[in-house]
Amino acid sequence: MKKSLTPILIFCLLFASNTLAQKKKVPAKKSSTKRVAAQPVATPTSAVSAARVIGSTVSITTKDGNKLAGTLLDLSAYSLRLKADALESVIALETVAAITFDPTVTTQPEMPPVSEAFIKNFNAALTACQNMASETRSGSDYTDYGKQLTTLRRSLENFVLRFSASENAREAQIASLLSGALIDYTWARTIWTLKLGGDGTIGESDSPLMADTFATYPDLRATTASGTRFSADKLIGSLWKRASDKVERARTMVNR
Repeated sequence: MKKSLTPILIFCLLFASNTLAQKKKVPAKKSSTKRVAAQPVATPTSAVSAARVIGSTVSITTKDGNKLAGTLLDLSAYSLRLKADALESVIALETVAAITFDPTVTTQPEMPPVSEAFIKNFNAALTACQNMASETRSGSDYTDYGKQLTTLRRSLENFVLRFSASENAREAQIASLLSGALIDYTWARTIWTLKLGGDGTIGESDSPLMADTFATYPDLRATTASGTRFSADKLIGSLWKRASDKVERARTMVNR
């Protein structure tokens, strides 16, 4: 009789031991899970962090001084996607100086589409901008760039004069972007003039334009520095890039 009970007792002891061990393991798993969840988010690429801010209203200041406010649609390790004024933009994080998550900031109402008359005039202005972009990409010389800038100024000044005061907010903003592009191209020409006959660098005190350039685009101070002076070619190339970006943004706004 005693022998027949032995297997049963052994089975019961094993079962009890296994059950106790499983119960002891459960808190360990919960504790581990809590520790992971409690770790601070190191980067904005965390899926949990991104999920919490997607859909939030944000204010963004870029390194070149532009300020944007809108709804955050997506966030990755390299860029963010923002919707503002019914326009979606992808912004590289390396160009962002500051991001503020402010629920009190409200996005602007959706802007109306542009008029047919605006599109007709914009297409002519855009062609002039594209011709300038081609001129700079192909390695323009000082004289040819000056001629192209004169043509561009004639086209954009007429366009900006007509539409910068438009009651249509979209038209006025596009006109402002092209006006900014013209300023960038004009500053690049002045810097090119300053570099002639020199060693290819410009001192900050060489022209009041340098102060204006660095005030508008603070990041250029570091990216164009050459000792105590600044590389003229890097300044010119950076201004051309800023102008091209403004033109592209304007083109995108028209096509929305």
